[in-house]
Amino acid sequence: ARLCALPTRAPELAARAIEAVSGHEGALAGTASDVLSGLVTVRWTRSKGTVDLAAPVVGLSVAVRALEGTGVIVYLPPSLRRAHPYLLTPDPSAAVSRRVLKAFDPAGIFSPGRILGAG
Repeated sequence: ARLCALPTRAPELAARAIEAVSGHEGALAGTASDVLSGLVTVRWTRSKGTVDLAAPVVGLSVAVRALEGTGVIVYLPPSLRRAHPYLLTPDPSAAVSRRVLKAFDPAGIFSPGRILGAG
């Protein structure tokens, strides 16, 4: 997952992300942070076969929202992808995207659902 918050909050976001993932028994997590940009990359895997790899997604969403950041899930196994949202926070530009889509393609011919959340 890629998470982003204000650069001053990146260390706290990284700590909360580790906590969100590590709260699931058998899950192993690691982060890489760029404190200049506020970007935190979180990677997790399972050390035991019983852990649901998607279980940390909700905790990551809570952590990002608490720090007024944004986040996206970069990869989940194909069997889990459709059941979980790509965005961890609401898209702040969704309304604008919908209006632009309606203005340039009112019949939905050229971009049928291609703008995420613009439907």
